[in-house]
Amino acid sequence: MAIDAAQLQTRGAYEAQVSLTALLDDLNRIRDLLDRIVSVRSEIRMFSAFAIVAAILSGVAAVVFMKSMLGFAALAGFITGILMLVYSFFYGSGLTNPRDRLEMMKGVARTLQPDVDPQSLFSVRLAIKSKPKLISEETWLARPSGKQKLYEREILSLEGKLLDGTVCSECVRELTRKRTFQNSRGKFKSKTRQRYVVTLRFAYPKDLYGDPQAASSALQEEIKVPQSARLGEPRITEKAIVVKAVVAQQQEVVQTIAMLSLGVYRILNFARHAGAGGP
Repeated sequence: MAIDAAQLQTRGAYEAQVSLTALLDDLNRIRDLLDRIVSVRSEIRMFSAFAIVAAILSGVAAVVFMKSMLGFAALAGFITGILMLVYSFFYGSGLTNPRDRLEMMKGVARTLQPDVDPQSLFSVRLAIKSKPKLISEETWLARPSGKQKLYEREILSLEGKLLDGTVCSECVRELTRKRTFQNSRGKFKSKTRQRYVVTLRFAYPKDLYGDPQAASSALQEEIKVPQSARLGEPRITEKAIVVKAVVAQQQEVVQTIAMLSLGVYRILNFARHAGAGGP
């Protein structure tokens, strides 16, 4: 399936219902598309620079040799070069730097693959070009004229059925905290910090696993996360288990998802074993 650059730019996201194998293929196509966009932008800027330099040289020659036609050509070339340079910033705007998100989605898909039927379809959304949403704004009292803003945007989500019949939903959101303040010299400064909120929901088949609520006291001990992650309060119902973690390091998001999933399945297997009359 071809990936439409114009559609990606317009919608700002990749959305599909595909198998994980097809998803990985699409992600590789998107990566190739982004590489082509970067290459074309570089070519446009190269030609722009050539046109501007040629126009300047032609303008100098027009003055020296007093050739008005050469002067008009130099002006036209200079304007063309400037327009090409401006166009290069709009070409593929917003589609040149989401490679970290592509790799994150690849990692998530590969983590799930061993537990999924190759033909099983997943509902997938990956933000390619998106603006963060302002969710709060307040005064930051620690610094003079301090202000603090909190932004949020969804990076990726996917949902599908695992081999045991469990419906797995995964979502990663990016939280950005921006603080602005006035330093001792009277200049305004800003500091930005990013965190990643990982939310996993496992709607398990009750006839297979029984009631994991009985194992809720052990859940905190069973679920481990990387050093940069902080585990939230898990939620267990008779239908699903929901776990959440806040991750400080982007490169640990996929590992956090894998560790959360492993911890949840330890609880589910414990519940199944207990329901079967095990010790």
